[in-house]
Amino acid sequence: RSSKNAMAIRKQSAKRAFDNEEYEDDDDYDDECTETEVESEEEFSPTRKRKRKVNQRVRTPIRPSKHAEVTTPSTVRVKSISRITPLALRLQPTDEPQSCYDRARSMLRLEEVPEFLPCREKEYKLIHDKIKSAIEQFSGHRICKQLTFRIVISGQPGTGKTATVRQVVRNLQKKVEKKELVSFKFIEINGMELRPPEKAYTAVWERLTGDLVSIKDAESLLSKIFSTPSKRSPIILMIDEFDSLVNKQNKVIYNFLNWTTLLNSHLIVVALTNRIDLPVTMLSVSSDSRMGLDRFTFAPYTHAELTTIIRSRLEGINLFTNEAVEFAARK
Repeated sequence: RSSKNAMAIRKQSAKRAFDNEEYEDDDDYDDECTETEVESEEEFSPTRKRKRKVNQRVRTPIRPSKHAEVTTPSTVRVKSISRITPLALRLQPTDEPQSCYDRARSMLRLEEVPEFLPCREKEYKLIHDKIKSAIEQFSGHRICKQLTFRIVISGQPGTGKTATVRQVVRNLQKKVEKKELVSFKFIEINGMELRPPEKAYTAVWERLTGDLVSIKDAESLLSKIFSTPSKRSPIILMIDEFDSLVNKQNKVIYNFLNWTTLLNSHLIVVALTNRIDLPVTMLSVSSDSRMGLDRFTFAPYTHAELTTIIRSRLEGINLFTNEAVEFAARK
């Protein structure tokens, strides 16, 4: 009789809490209850979930769409890359401060690429606008039917072609960090390091996935991903020393330029060459027609421009006179 009264009291309290929407999950039941009492109590117990109000709206958070990553299929054999242990480097003493000669020597090195390239503002703006428009075209923010995704930059060695493209990509990546532009992938290869030219397929696939595959597999995989619809990030492929990939058949050049014409490729090719007459003398008519009209020629620097470049690099270093800088620029 006492167990029935206790069950009735629990039932009334649970009903009262359910009507007032103040029911809470309580697991502090008496351990002395029998199994039959627990089963009968579960029959009359209200749902453990709290009653939802009629006017309450549930909003699901909007998740940003993630781009699909390129991966190597399990059926393709991946070659193992031998790891090379670097030699121990001798640490230079850092106690002594750098002199003005040391700072001038480091700033005048050919490997030093400053953040701002003087005397290339016009070329920088043209290349920057072309690449940015192509990325926006792939992301759907801009529709331009006449936009091409092939940029050929020609000029003599030392005219700032590679440095200008790297500066454009670096500034575009800063816009991606500020969420002003969609994310993209940047791949850089050098044609002089690829022998035979078909190794370009393997180099590009290794930059995309980190896996080393054969030339035949890399070519088929690249052709597949560039022709298959996918929510993939745009890929900017910079091929330095582009004229080194030229041979009798020009199959490698033909494939890279042809992939940019596919609807779902999301590929932008920026070819750098030292040969100004490359489209006329070294390429066939079929390959030349796929290059499009986006060609830029970097003219050699004049002595006045070289003077400006040297002075910009030696800014803050009062070591050389103006006559010495101008004399070096003319030489």
